[in-house]
This record gives sequence, structure tokens and C-alpha cells, in this order.
Amino acid sequence: MDVEKVSAVLWNQTVNQRDFCAERHQTSSQRGTYETKPAGDEHIGVRKIFYNFSRLFCQNLAALRQNRSKQMSADATGPDVSLVIPVYNGSATVGPLVEQIMGVFAATTFEIVLVNDGSQDNSEAVCADLANKFPENVRFLDLSRNFGEHSAVLAGLAYTRGRHVAVLDDDGQNPPEEALRMLDELKRKNYDVVYGHYIEKKHSWFRNVGSWFNDRIATFMLQKPKELYLSSFKVMNRFVVDEVTKYRGPYPYTDGLIYRVTRKLGQISVEHRASLGGHRATRFVNW
Repeated sequence: MDVEKVSAVLWNQTVNQRDFCAERHQTSSQRGTYETKPAGDEHIGVRKIFYNFSRLFCQNLAALRQNRSKQMSADATGPDVSLVIPVYNGSATVGPLVEQIMGVFAATTFEIVLVNDGSQDNSEAVCADLANKFPENVRFLDLSRNFGEHSAVLAGLAYTRGRHVAVLDDDGQNPPEEALRMLDELKRKNYDVVYGHYIEKKHSWFRNVGSWFNDRIATFMLQKPKELYLSSFKVMNRFVVDEVTKYRGPYPYTDGLIYRVTRKLGQISVEHRASLGGHRATRFVNW
């Protein structure tokens, strides 16, 4: 019995029992000679509980159907992969990165979602030019101010249409070729998310310290395996994207939201390149 049939059966049961309860509450003046006996009233509460439970169950099934419908729509019309790139003061690097992606993913259907997170350089103009240069593949989302990396990623995820979504840094340190390998790993092993585990990190010492601290906190708070490194470089399927983007609170933590949704996580060793623009000043809180 599939989901639709289960829902239909439960709904019919609750409707019938609801009508029966209403019928038993009718007085003799309303129905002629029949009047309910007080002895039957103890069953009404049980029926109401069953009705409320079934109604909640059906509502959840309706939401599930809606999500599945969105996923089927994306499967039918969306590209195979969306690449989300949060941009912060990346005017010198995001252009060459987009050019690399255009070559690496030429054999598949893809889109690039650039999210300018309140950059203080001319990243906005550069991203707009890229969207105009590659209108079939590049989409541009310009945030009103700097909200931070995780918020920018979440905004980009909500803007994607692909069956799979990759998240890359804007400075070229996450090679597009590795994103393609991670996508293949996700499909081959049916993971929900695949993280890139850097063979040798090329970040500044300041960011490395922040990453080490974040990993320790995540291990303690999320109870994740110590060997699982929650990198900003990741690929996920549409199911995870749709669930994560339901978050409406402040200060999102993307990997925490992912870990709340699924445990079907994988990781592969990937190359981590030096930044295309050299080391940039990094904000400890936002970026």
C-alpha cells in the first residue's frame, strides 16, 4: 500500500468517525426518536484523539507529497547540478573560477549561483557581468548587506534548481574538478551529502585555527564522528537542500542543519589549492 492509499484510507476513517460522533450528539428533536445514551460518551474522546492524530498524519503526508512534487519538478526541468558560490570581496577571483567551472562541467547540465554577501570591493559589478556574459548558466543573487558565509550559502541554496548542489569558496581553493568527483561519489554510493576532506590545507593559519575550533565544537555538540570533517566544500542532493532551506531562524549553521536532516554522509580526499588572489583579510565572525 503506497503513501497515497494509506492517506486516503486514514482520511476516510476519520471522516466517517467524525460524522458518527456528530450523529450521536444529535438530540431527539433533531432526529426524531433517537437520542444517544450517556454510556457511549466515553468513546467519543478516543475517537477525537484518533481523528486529531490522523489529521496530523495526513497533513505531514501532504507536506511530504509537496516536497516530492518539487523534487520531481526539479528532476524534470532543473539542471543536473547547481554550484553555489558565496562571494565576499572576491572580485579578483570569482571570474577565473567561473571560467574554470564552465569548462569542467561542460559535459553536463549545470548552473552557477553567485551570492554577493555585501562585498566592499566591486564584486557586485563583476558578478553582474558574469551573469550577463553567461546568461544560460550563471545566476546572480545580491544580498543587501553582509550577513555571513552560512547565511549567504543558505540564500544560495534556496535559489538553486539543480538535482544536486555543490558549495564552493569564491577564491578558487576548491577545484571544480574535485566537485565533479564528489558528485560522482554521491551518486555512486547514494549519499545525501559528500564532504571534501583536504589532503593539505592552504588556508591561512588564522582560518585553520578557526576551522579546528569549529570542528571540535561540532564534534561535541552534534555528536558527529571525529573522522568526519564538516568542510565548507560539499555536494548534496535535492532532498537535503529542500529540508535545510526550511530553516527560518537567525544565525544558521549549515552543517548543523545538514546533520539534523541526514546521517547518510560521505567524504573523499580532495586537493586544496592556493587562493587565486593570495590570502585575503578574513572576518572571524562572518567569514
